[in-house]
Amino acid sequence: MIFLGDFYQFPPPTKYSTALYDPKASTRKQGETAYGYLLWSGLTHCVILYEQMRIVDAAWSQMLERSRYAACTEADRALILTRRISEANPVIWTDETRIVVGRNPLRTLLNFSAAESAAAGNRTVALVAVATDTRSKTGGRVQQQLDNNVRHAALDMPDNQTSNLPGKLPLVLGMPCLLRKNIDVLAGLSNGTCGKLVGIVLDPREPPVPEYSFDNDAVHFLHFLPQVLLVRFPTLRRTKPVCPELSTDPKVWPILPARESFKYAVTKKLKYRLVRTQFPLVPAYATTAHAAQGLTLKSVVCELNGCNKLPNASYVILSRCKRPDDLWIMRDFPLTALQRPPPPELTIEMRRLEKLDDEAVQLYAKRIPGIEEEQENNTARRRVLRLQALLLRRKGDALARRRKLHGLATDNSKQDDHDVQDPDDCDYVTDSGIGAFYTVASGDIDNPTCHFTVMPSAADLAVAENTTNAAPAAVVTRRRPPGFREPLDTDSETDSAGLSADDLLSDGETEVPSSDSDAGSDSES
Repeated sequence: MIFLGDFYQFPPPTKYSTALYDPKASTRKQGETAYGYLLWSGLTHCVILYEQMRIVDAAWSQMLERSRYAACTEADRALILTRRISEANPVIWTDETRIVVGRNPLRTLLNFSAAESAAAGNRTVALVAVATDTRSKTGGRVQQQLDNNVRHAALDMPDNQTSNLPGKLPLVLGMPCLLRKNIDVLAGLSNGTCGKLVGIVLDPREPPVPEYSFDNDAVHFLHFLPQVLLVRFPTLRRTKPVCPELSTDPKVWPILPARESFKYAVTKKLKYRLVRTQFPLVPAYATTAHAAQGLTLKSVVCELNGCNKLPNASYVILSRCKRPDDLWIMRDFPLTALQRPPPPELTIEMRRLEKLDDEAVQLYAKRIPGIEEEQENNTARRRVLRLQALLLRRKGDALARRRKLHGLATDNSKQDDHDVQDPDDCDYVTDSGIGAFYTVASGDIDNPTCHFTVMPSAADLAVAENTTNAAPAAVVTRRRPPGFREPLDTDSETDSAGLSADDLLSDGETEVPSSDSDAGSDSES
């Protein structure tokens, strides 16, 4: 048995399953998950493939490799922002353009708006299939109708919380759609299969649908669910039509309404078990990063804000296209969106697989010339990326501790280099009006050095310029790390000692004399 895959993609998103390499899988109540962990732990041979086959741009490929290890820098962020949507860089919309986002509510909103725009462009009315929700009681044997407030609230829930059945499904002929249920896996109809809506069979009880006009609304909510939806799946493995009465195309499959149950929280203590009837389809104009992983898309418009909340999200989104020219960024994003580290259990598992890969290289070293040198280069590159990621992570932790120490904002978007070096953003004002801030410099991996800089405020500089006589020295209480020494003059034979990040960012107070003349001295500027 041969396993192929990329562990830097997303793990299974379901509630009761986890990645096979995760030690928590062995403690799950479900026996299949525990058995899977034991079987995977017995893996004895592994070969890691390093050549990138999808990405054709060298600079973009190197950036993606750094994002796998959360080692991206400001230069990588600048490279990605060159693809930001602007007048000079407009989006080239095609039928195969997809919007990839990280959150389901945003994906639902974009899909509904895109379907409405597509219908208006075709001068047709966008039909909306409204799901039928009932409340299940006494083990599901009795179905009770819902009141209007609960019904409308349940229809607005994202489909990832309603067993993959949307509350409101827009229907436009030619609309790309995504299958959300396994229908026939052997034929290629599984959860996540992409298709195109080619036919709608309405219910006979449905009133006449109004024709499109500029005066009327382009959206019409159906009174009854359609009987069947005809969807063409290009990857469908069939040579004969499924239903010749509806379509003679062997790639067209009739989709029937599905019935699933989910929980709806009326209050914190009161929860309903609802049963929904709806088509297991969602529009595919916009999709989440989970649904897009593993796909090679020809054109992508993506949103990276919020990727710092999910490991590997930025890597999955940015690696969907072969070339960066086929990708567009919606808006600016913080550097932290590219620096979310992989899960610890993934790092441990990758080190185990790398050892197995080294053993495989030693086994075939005599048969494949040059494989040992190539393996050494790959190992050295991995070490550099992990070292760089560790330094960036320690730097971010040091800046977060500094902000917490001085009562500054702890927003992740404020922890980037271009924000931290701004004195208006990072300084704090003492009783004498003197501001101070820390900057972290990369040093030894175990003891990165930090520098403490005292900056005179604008009020102090104005007083120093307008005052002829030096003001008497004032005693200012400032939060200083224990053992801190003022930097000496450059002409002095002794220099200030380097301090570790933990010593520098610890909580302490030191009383130092301060005056206007000292505030403007060369040693403290």
